[in-house]
Formats: sequence, C-alpha cells, structure tokens
Amino acid sequence: AASAFGVQAQDAKDYENLNGPLLASSCTACHGPGGDSVGYIPPLTGQSAADIQSKVIDFRDGMTDSTIMGKIAAGYTDAQIEAIANHFGTQ
Repeated sequence: AASAFGVQAQDAKDYENLNGPLLASSCTACHGPGGDSVGYIPPLTGQSAADIQSKVIDFRDGMTDSTIMGKIAAGYTDAQIEAIANHFGTQ
C-alpha cells in the first residue's frame, strides 16, 4: 500500500533498517562532526549509547523540554534512535 507521499510499505521497512552512521549524519549539523560539538550544544561523544538513547526518547516523548530536539526526535522510531545512539556511543 502506498502512503500519501507515495512511499511503499517495503520502502518504509527499508528505511527502518538504515544503519546508524547514515541516520546520525543529520545530527552533525548541530552536534558537530562525529558528535564533537562546541559551545552550548552538548557533545554526543563520551556519552554511552544507552544515555543517548534515553535522552533522545525523553525529548521525543515530551519528558524533557526542548526548543528543537523534541521536534527532531519525533521523526525517529525506537529502532532508529537506537541505531543513532549506538553510532555516537562508539565515537
């Protein structure tokens, strides 16, 4: 079945399976290359995957107030957040 955007169900499933580095690439705009941000945006390097995953889920689910992270995190599934967190957790 196609969605309103023309994405087939299999395409959506394939998107779920994208690897962490590809998904994490969007995070680098704010958190810096490899998660090494400078300034007031917290770096992702040095944090465990479990901590990153928990924080992003809290942003997504409205448990932590934010200006932008809640909106960004809302676009990711649990599996995608886990893949991103695993990527940065190994940096």
